Amino acid sequence: RRVHGGGRREDSVMSLPNWTQPGTRSYRVLKAATNIISVGVAAFLILEIDYGENHCFSRIQSWYRQKKNDFWAVDDSELQRRIRAPTSPTSPTSPTSPTS
Repeated sequence: RRVHGGGRREDSVMSLPNWTQPGTRSYRVLKAATNIISVGVAAFLILEIDYGENHCFSRIQSWYRQKKNDFWAVDDSELQRRIRAPTSPTSPTSPTSPTS
């Protein structure tokens, strides 16, 4: 070990903070977070980015977009049911009296 001017010791290799040392709980959390973020970024790049007409992700992107549109779309029968559904009559001008 070498001692520097400030009285601080350093190993011959670069010293890393404790939370980056393999085997610690914080290192495992950092590793898991890094993996989750990497998978999310890869999924976004594959599914959301438009690379042009014909490329290696065309089939999975068209499948994904169809599923996404089916999920967020309101079909005609659901729309008609919502339009015909009676709403509860509440008048904003009529005061409500508390019951005792």
